[in-house]
Amino acid sequence: MLPERGLTRVAEILAAVADPPNERRHPIGGDRPGNFHAWFDGGAIEMVTGYTIYHFHDGARATILTTPSLNVSVQLADGSRVSVVEQT
Repeated sequence: MLPERGLTRVAEILAAVADPPNERRHPIGGDRPGNFHAWFDGGAIEMVTGYTIYHFHDGARATILTTPSLNVSVQLADGSRVSVVEQT
């Protein structure tokens, strides 16, 4: 089980995925460098057919699969993983 700080970070990541803070289509100074589709305060978004990856400045990552059902996988910077899967 994740320690409280890990659970808090997962909650922060899920909130950022649900509504990326100050999402923008072009990077600004201090944004994560790379070939991304969008940036937001604290990270960048990569879109691939069938899934979206949110890359966070602290090394965490959230992968969202939407087909055939919703599956959210969060990997924290320390390698810990948490998944949320929609049951149909």
